[in-house]
Amino acid sequence: NRPNPDGSNPDIGAFESDLATRSTITRYVSEDGSDTNDGSVNSPYGSIQFAIEKSLGGDTIFVFPGTYYKNLAFGYYNLALISLAGRDSTIIDGINNDRVITIENSNIDTTTIIQGFTIQNGFSGSWSNGGGVYLAPGVNASVKISNCLIQNNTCQGSGTNGFGGGFYSNNSSSVIENTIFTNNSGSEGGAVCLAYD
Repeated sequence: NRPNPDGSNPDIGAFESDLATRSTITRYVSEDGSDTNDGSVNSPYGSIQFAIEKSLGGDTIFVFPGTYYKNLAFGYYNLALISLAGRDSTIIDGINNDRVITIENSNIDTTTIIQGFTIQNGFSGSWSNGGGVYLAPGVNASVKISNCLIQNNTCQGSGTNGFGGGFYSNNSSSVIENTIFTNNSGSEGGAVCLAYD
């Protein structure tokens, strides 16, 4: 339907209106949802990663309670990932086969919010950093982690590897608030490694 977004100035032929702005979108995810749904509150997606991939800058993803067995990768856009019922009942489980959350894009900053989750059972692999939440070196990405529980995440290595079992960042301005770290392990910084931060 035009105009898109609703309420914006219509486009004229092939020329986009400079006054048109995109409305942000709110999406929902539920354990019993489906990625063939439209992501609305009454027709939620079934996977968090699918919702991330459908989102653009400024969008919000609300997650219903449940355990989501998935390794997540944030892309190009800043967005908010928020649980509807808090960290005790909304779990992202990496099932010990990869990092739980990976951020490797320099566009990501603290307007990306991860709020109200248990982030658990991540494994960085041997000779790697960051088992739970990993912000890749060289991209200077940042994130805001709020009201989370980060537990049972592992990284292995020695020397310059195996750092930050729960959370690893490099040249970052990340914010971590009201978050509990427990039973994470690494060769150094078992809970957190803030490299050059």
